[in-house]
Amino acid sequence: MDCNLSSTLEQWQRNGALLEAARSGSVTDATAALASGAERECTDRGPKALFGLLWAGASSGVCDRAPNRVGAVSPALLLTPDLGWTPVIYAAAGGHTAVLALLLEGGCKAAHAAANGTSGLKASAANGHTECVALLLLRGVDVNVRDSYGATPLHCALSWMAFSEPC
Repeated sequence: MDCNLSSTLEQWQRNGALLEAARSGSVTDATAALASGAERECTDRGPKALFGLLWAGASSGVCDRAPNRVGAVSPALLLTPDLGWTPVIYAAAGGHTAVLALLLEGGCKAAHAAANGTSGLKASAANGHTECVALLLLRGVDVNVRDSYGATPLHCALSWMAFSEPC
């Protein structure tokens, strides 16, 4: 039996490349990932589940193409922390202003938040990345949105200023 997981795996690889580019701050790699068709609002959730699905298909013999596809899974996909973060959140958390600007110009949403409420604004404020904070504020991101712990980006900025510790 033939599984049609090729396109799904290839999309995960494109998305993984964009997440890794945002995490590392590589404008060149982010540009290439966006041009290749990476989803603008992709998150780090799910790559391990996809790998498990491919592995199960290969092990059970249900999918005769899975063994070839399992080897094509990028290590970056398997090592993602599974936080539900988008490329914008990773770029902002790392202080990668040029990548953040590229992502926002490329159609990524400035105000997207992970399930626990972490947003690019909160992550950049918590780490003292003022240029990223300014860029997101210029995009109209609300400074009063609370995360699952009740903290706002303003709380995180004050915490960083007072203690130089992330929120």
